[in-house]
Amino acid sequence: MLRSNYFLTTLLASGLVFSRAQAFLLDSVIGYATVSAEAAESNNLNNELYFDETITRLGAGVYVVNNPLHLESEGWACVIKADTVKFNQVGKVWIPKSYQRMTADDPREQENIWDESEEVIVDYIQTLMPEPGKALRFSWVRNRTNWQLRMLIPTKVVERDDLDLRADCFESRDMMINEVGDIVPWLTWTIQGQSGGGAPSLK
Repeated sequence: MLRSNYFLTTLLASGLVFSRAQAFLLDSVIGYATVSAEAAESNNLNNELYFDETITRLGAGVYVVNNPLHLESEGWACVIKADTVKFNQVGKVWIPKSYQRMTADDPREQENIWDESEEVIVDYIQTLMPEPGKALRFSWVRNRTNWQLRMLIPTKVVERDDLDLRADCFESRDMMINEVGDIVPWLTWTIQGQSGGGAPSLK
């Protein structure tokens, strides 16, 4: 009886390990982010995405870059991964600085988007796709020397676990780059809308 129970326990444990390994094989790297040491520890321990919510011009959520060299040098550096199938299906949209909003009074009224409320941002996304609250948001950001791409994963998307997100975190950016430092080819993805914001040529 004891031997039978041992065999069953071993079989169940093996199945759990296989299930987790299989899930990891279905993951894709979607970008890189910097988090606190506390969030990094939780990420590595639980194979989930814990993060320090950031409020940016694109809204609230996880601010991600596609080039690891564009991460801040301070803090823990994380590789962000998602279920490949779910990620390919989720909406992706450019968030320009402003757009021409159609109104009864003036069909060419210019509406600002950056640094506006969540309602304004979602209203814009809704002009391009259904389920605007689930869409991943992209924009070009100008720093001191060049243009950089940014993606925002909205807080609600993370909290609902829509994409099976997880993060592998490293104590420094250099340590992460030594393990996995490829630029994620965001510009090859299907992203709806116009980039705007004075972005460089996408060629």
